[in-house]
Formats: sequence, structure tokens, C-alpha cells
Amino acid sequence: KIISIDITEGCHDPDVDEWLEKYEEKDRIDLRVGNSHEMEPVPLSMLFVDGDHSYNGIKKDIYQHWDSLNGPCLAHDYTDPTCKGLTKFINEWIEEGYAEKIEQVGTLIALKKLKDYEINK
Repeated sequence: KIISIDITEGCHDPDVDEWLEKYEEKDRIDLRVGNSHEMEPVPLSMLFVDGDHSYNGIKKDIYQHWDSLNGPCLAHDYTDPTCKGLTKFINEWIEEGYAEKIEQVGTLIALKKLKDYEINK
């Protein structure tokens, strides 16, 4: 199952909307409107973060979902000069030992989870 959370209703790209309508396994896709920082954590086999690119925005997304993650985390716009807060947080997350870099292609970074954050300590 794929869960996608967006703060606004509808896709911003008509080509994606058309593709989704034709996708033969579209019943596997759960499109939600809301704030990902407020979503109830669910078990995740992968986390892809491409929302609020500010330092606090990426921090909230990671903190909210990290302990539910059992697989890689991908973050878009890492090292993009216009997303310095995102890059700073990811670098700190790695330095603090929560993740290690698997690979980076362009501005997409894949991280391996090393330990839980344990937000409810």
C-alpha cells in the first residue's frame, strides 16, 4: 500500500492525475489530504519526504514517522542550494547516528535507518 499525504487537495500535474486513473493497481494508493506532521504513525517500509523543505519542516516529518520506519528513507532536494534547512537537518541526523547515507543521485538522498529516535522517551 502506498500512502501519499499532501497539504492540498488534488494533484498539481494533470499528467499524474491521468496516469493514476489508468494505473491498474490504483486501489493500492491511498491519497490523503492533511498535514503529515499530524498523521497517526503507521508501520512504513519506506519513507519519502518531499514536503516542507525548511529545517523545522523536515525535522517534524522525520520525528513523526522515523520510529515507524522499517526500511529506507528518501529525501528530495538534499544539497539543493535553495533548501539549506533540509540539508542541514539531514546532515545532523546522519552525524547524530540515526541514519547513514546509502546513495545520493542528484538532490535525492537515500538513508538507511540505524536507530529509533524514541520521540516518547
